Amino acid sequence: MKPKNACLFRLLDALEYPALSTFSLDDPNQVCKAVGYIEDRKIRLYDIEDRKPLRTPGQEWSPALQKYLIDVQCPHTFEGEWNAVSETARVRVLHWLFVKALAFHFSDMSADAMKMDVAAGNAASIAANSSGTPMEEEAECAAREEHIPVDFDERVRALSSRLGLPNPSPPSPNHPTPDPSSLLKTLQGILSIIQLRLSPNAEVAAKEGAVARLDIDDFPLSYTTHDPLVDRAARALTMLYVADLRGLQTDINDILVSAQEFTANPYVACLEGGEGRGVGVK
Repeated sequence: MKPKNACLFRLLDALEYPALSTFSLDDPNQVCKAVGYIEDRKIRLYDIEDRKPLRTPGQEWSPALQKYLIDVQCPHTFEGEWNAVSETARVRVLHWLFVKALAFHFSDMSADAMKMDVAAGNAASIAANSSGTPMEEEAECAAREEHIPVDFDERVRALSSRLGLPNPSPPSPNHPTPDPSSLLKTLQGILSIIQLRLSPNAEVAAKEGAVARLDIDDFPLSYTTHDPLVDRAARALTMLYVADLRGLQTDINDILVSAQEFTANPYVACLEGGEGRGVGVK
């Protein structure tokens, strides 16, 4: 059963209101608490000391809310006591306030994300331009290597062999440590195999017999180089390209499904009781 004035509850839920379960349009104390929350956490129009009348339920709260609506430039207002106002007028006021608070909420989230990007860029710039001494750089490398198992390259080789992948370049007398780029390529190949063969969807398809193994030599090629080895490499690249396109199409389909679920999910308009987005909103 949907709660009364469900759109207000959805807005409060999006605003991460902690007392959502106890909110009631007919309870002035709960409305006072919700308005105080969005002013304290989202809108922040007043200084902290000036917010007390807006957060304090009682006879002075209705005039404080009326003044707040004027200061925040809300196009809706009311006269007299809050509970004496019609439900439609109360919903109009709160709906406008909650939507405005939601705009500030997303603005704050965007600003936080930009700060994180700037901080990450600054950290990368500092690391790239650091002029540590050789001893400091050696100590830093040693600290990183403390978290890498001694037999890490051997484990990677064993896993790649089990999956039928080529092994990374083994250490040599001139290079006793494994080649990082070779290990990275092998790990990327392992990741691709895991995503293709060991994902939940792939396991279900394999159990149902929906997976057909295709030999690389059976894959059609629209051209030929008259060199079997080059043609085989071209087939492999084409298969990888098609797999990338399939993954891109899957991501696009997911986005379209999410958009359709959003646009095809009408809410009950709080003001007039109509069905559909924006129905009854004036």
